[in-house]
Amino acid sequence: MIEYTAERTTDGKSLIVKEKTNHTDPSNNIVLFFAPIKKTDELLNMVTQLGVCEFQPVITDRTVARHINWQRMQKIVIEASEQSYRNSVPKILPPIKFADMNFSGVVVADERFAHEQKDTKSLYKTNKVFVGPEGGFSPEEFKKMDSFGVIGLDLGKTILRAEVAGVVAVSKVLN
Repeated sequence: MIEYTAERTTDGKSLIVKEKTNHTDPSNNIVLFFAPIKKTDELLNMVTQLGVCEFQPVITDRTVARHINWQRMQKIVIEASEQSYRNSVPKILPPIKFADMNFSGVVVADERFAHEQKDTKSLYKTNKVFVGPEGGFSPEEFKKMDSFGVIGLDLGKTILRAEVAGVVAVSKVLN
């Protein structure tokens, strides 16, 4: 996104666009698929600051936070965008069911994959990151992801809270 300086007209009803600034929007093209959690607000705030461009909530078998105030989440994302000096605000898409998810090009952050990662170079070719729910994915969900050949993203040997896992996963894909 391009940024310009502007000035209000004397009547205050219009803006006069001036010159282009040197500011570069720190956003990137990362899409975060996530199961809504109790601290969804913290997750969205932190990964917005990292430059995530789009959020796709996914209702999984173990999703506990099913009644999220999405208008409030939009306000949090706007504030995080302003705080991190972004010119853009990430889009929050309507929630989808896990069964309806397209796994093409998605990497999944989950402790099950901590020691199974084989193809680390392909991680850097994706812009889609999926963070699971509190309590992890169900066995049926793992079977579905395995059938699609989903790549696991190793977040380390410790179990992270869901909101922290989102930040670490996005950071790993960015680097």
